Amino acid sequence: APYDPEHVNDYELGWKGTMLDGHLQTALGGYWMNYQAMQQVVYNPTIGEAGEIVNLGSSTLRGIEASVNARVGGLGVNFNGSYEKSSLSNITTVAAYALPPGTTNQPQCAVGQSAGCFDYTPYEVNIAGESDIFAPELQGTLALDYRIPVGNGTLDPKVQYSYTAKQYASLFQIPYYEMGARHIYSAYLTYDVGHWDTEAYITNFTNEIYLSGNNGGTVFYGA
Repeated sequence: APYDPEHVNDYELGWKGTMLDGHLQTALGGYWMNYQAMQQVVYNPTIGEAGEIVNLGSSTLRGIEASVNARVGGLGVNFNGSYEKSSLSNITTVAAYALPPGTTNQPQCAVGQSAGCFDYTPYEVNIAGESDIFAPELQGTLALDYRIPVGNGTLDPKVQYSYTAKQYASLFQIPYYEMGARHIYSAYLTYDVGHWDTEAYITNFTNEIYLSGNNGGTVFYGA
């Protein structure tokens, strides 16, 4: 069936500054978004089929973002972080994951009907207040590097830590769709000469096993 476009009204207020003769750059911002007519794939009880796109409802996203970039001599410190709180409106939909086998292609029973149909009413779930899909509350990256003059160029070793809080791959926030928090450590070694640079790197050097995607229970692992 046809569905309407989505609309997002985004209001932001922020501040950027440079201090200590340019050695310190900072930014701080806040935002409030009204996400209207969200297009979501749902289970349609009228015809008993999954995969229909509808304008399910709206959600509100509120958050703050901050960054700090500093360099004193050869030492550099870079931080970027954000906190976001999202909440869905008063939305009720069928929890398709909980349906018993054999209910597919069975329409919702009419009043007094008991054969050739299925009553989806007990499987309807109100998800008001839940967070949006793929919307972790906390994210952040901290990197430290130190530039060392070598020959005609600069050798720049860097270590980096990234954190992403848990998030969900579905509107139904149950463990089946949860993508846990992840801690990623990486290291880089860059050599700059004039307009050229050469870099060696290793990402996730602690070999943390984490999910980078979840499509209805089919999971994808990070590198």
